Amino acid sequence: MAALGWFVHPILFMIAVTWVIFVLYRRDFRSREFHVLGGGRGGTLSDVARDV
Repeated sequence: MAALGWFVHPILFMIAVTWVIFVLYRRDFRSREFHVLGGGRGGTLSDVARDV
């Protein structure tokens, strides 16, 4: 989908690619599951159980 912006204008393509990278980063590294699995500040399953 982001590649379609190239046909309209190169700047639009760069904006779309940046947006896709931002969304992927947010989903991969800012998720609760990432922190539970130890990728974040060392969360554990008991932390999630406490938050629910």
